[in-house]
Amino acid sequence: MFLFTNSSKLLSTAFGITFLAGISLGGDIAILNPSFEGLTGTATAHFDSSGHLLPGHAALLPSVATVPSIEYATTTPVPGWVTSGGAAGTANYTGTQYVVNGTTDGQNVGFANGFRNLHGSLSQSLGENYQVGLTYQLKVDVSSPIGLPVADYTISLYAGNLLVASGSDSVSITPGVFSTATLSTSIDGNSAAVGQPITIVLSNSGNPPVGNQVLFDNVKLSSSVTTVPEPSTWMLAAVGLLGLVMVGHRNR
Repeated sequence: MFLFTNSSKLLSTAFGITFLAGISLGGDIAILNPSFEGLTGTATAHFDSSGHLLPGHAALLPSVATVPSIEYATTTPVPGWVTSGGAAGTANYTGTQYVVNGTTDGQNVGFANGFRNLHGSLSQSLGENYQVGLTYQLKVDVSSPIGLPVADYTISLYAGNLLVASGSDSVSITPGVFSTATLSTSIDGNSAAVGQPITIVLSNSGNPPVGNQVLFDNVKLSSSVTTVPEPSTWMLAAVGLLGLVMVGHRNR
């Protein structure tokens, strides 16, 4: 039912040998379809001549797409993301009465519905693993459609099935207007998350008597260095580099 590491290697030398391989300097982490613009189609009832979703239309799983005039039934309603827990998918609210001045990035949003004990969610397992010494920051623009009850939401980071961090309603939603929710966490050496793939989960966490909908857009995840290598590690690297310089000098 549709309700309205950059991973860097340090101290590379001209001799092709690298020290401190695998130590990350942080940076943006790649997310597939981060602004929910990846859906295309040819069904003229739901898509324009360029293959983009029509304003006021949505894409959902066949099991929950119940309004054929505006709901496009597909097994991949949000390319790059997994939907679960209830109605969730891609919607185009640009040029409609449900949001003010369109979305924050592109024309589409991801949405997750809530109704009684059903909470829709969107999740994605990324191609990067948790590392010690980094702080991870997740940013997501959130809103809800004008004319529907304000939705509660939760944004979370997982390592496999292990919850690493989550935050609910960290910024208040004004219907039709997007605000940025932020979640930050770091991993210590004793955490079971170390070396496990990063997973983002965006969910409707309300429990209303009537249906509501939370909108997500412009998902970003980045990492930054929290701790630096021990001085002894840098010393070993410096000694190795000095040795290479001496070898190179003798070979001239």
